[in-house]
Amino acid sequence: MVFYSAKDIVSITGLSVSSANRIIQDINKRLREQGYLTIRGKVLKSAFENAFGNITKDIE
Repeated sequence: MVFYSAKDIVSITGLSVSSANRIIQDINKRLREQGYLTIRGKVLKSAFENAFGNITKDIE
């Protein structure tokens, strides 16, 4: 499994660190509601891509 941190999301999106942390919290909240375990401060790459589309293809 690959996880993104707030720093990764900042480099992908250009958002601020606080915005990236909010995104992580929101995605992880949705995952917990679906019964998944989450890691504080990290988000699954696949969950991030589901929420934002596969914008990482432009980066890699």
